[in-house]
Amino acid sequence: LSCATPQNVEVADGKVDLLATTGQEACPGGNDRSYGGATLRTRSKFSSAFGRFVVRAKVAPGVGVRSTVSLLPTQERYGGNGLSGELTLLDVDGSDPGGVVGRASWAEPGCGDGCSAESATTALPDDGNGFHTFQLEWSPTALIWSVDGEPYLDLGERGSARWGSAHPGKLPDGLAAPLYPAPFDGSNPMYLVLSTTVGDDWVRPPSDNTEFPSAFTIDSVRVYAPEGASRDA
Repeated sequence: LSCATPQNVEVADGKVDLLATTGQEACPGGNDRSYGGATLRTRSKFSSAFGRFVVRAKVAPGVGVRSTVSLLPTQERYGGNGLSGELTLLDVDGSDPGGVVGRASWAEPGCGDGCSAESATTALPDDGNGFHTFQLEWSPTALIWSVDGEPYLDLGERGSARWGSAHPGKLPDGLAAPLYPAPFDGSNPMYLVLSTTVGDDWVRPPSDNTEFPSAFTIDSVRVYAPEGASRDA
């Protein structure tokens, strides 16, 4: 129900607010929306394959408001429509700001974007009212999500499941389905996307009690890459 607008990004006191707002917005392409959001991307500025991605932030509250930090492939080495994967560092529905979702998505034969995924949810002790440190550690054999130093999802060789373990076969567009460790195998650097949106296919529309503006406040974003990793800066 929203579109990203530059005026909804505010920088002050060393922090960035990604605002969700109400009111008619003129969106790119000429479509008007009833709500505004904000998006920051590091595409063409920074990407990395493997590393420790750390975001210290306070999520946006309110029914219908969504805070997300994701990693998307720079070149879609394995193809589009989910084939090249997506890593969700954090995803929070503002109607339950104390619940944080971490997720790895890829694609299997006959499935589209996000059809094949492993995810988990953890709770924030203060219901999302304060700043927390959200982390994704990506190595050749593991994907590990944590909040404030406490792991809650571990995928890979020693984790609860492998990612990208597609069944042998072909997708409808004729591209071969990626097999573990693809699509997160290091040949596929990813960039960061940080955003606040209003009402979509995951969160319900805002209610009469949703307070606007609602801010997803970013204190810091740090990426620690192992020596020799494929990265651009």
